[in-house]
Amino acid sequence: MACAIEMQRTMAGVNRHCRQTGLPETAMGIGINTGEVVVGNIGRRQRTKYGVGGLNVNLASRIESCTTGGQILISVTTLEACGPTLRIDSPAEVMPKGVGQPILTYEVGGIGGEYGLYLPPKQYLPLAGGSKPHPAQFSAT
Repeated sequence: MACAIEMQRTMAGVNRHCRQTGLPETAMGIGINTGEVVVGNIGRRQRTKYGVGGLNVNLASRIESCTTGGQILISVTTLEACGPTLRIDSPAEVMPKGVGQPILTYEVGGIGGEYGLYLPPKQYLPLAGGSKPHPAQFSAT
């Protein structure tokens, strides 16, 4: 968890460098799940590949697919494994592609204890126009 938080914290410096060199800024989302997986070398002597697989790897990938730039989303099993040292900013129910039912995830804002690593608090902008309703039309094609 500390690694994921440090990766997100480092993105500000990465983007500062990108701006200085005329490159576009970038963002990443991180999805984490905890559970048993299958790991090992696959192949022959001529060509060996180290691989990781299983349902828990797939679930981590599905959770990551629901993130936006700057987010760290974790599963319930990861929350339980990390314990109370995490700062959870918000729970969110997500519906990843290929999964039959919604998954409860948690957005991580930091980790205390020996790490003391935190992301800046989210800035929420007020919606323009106050409480005035806006008409909308939806069409599924």
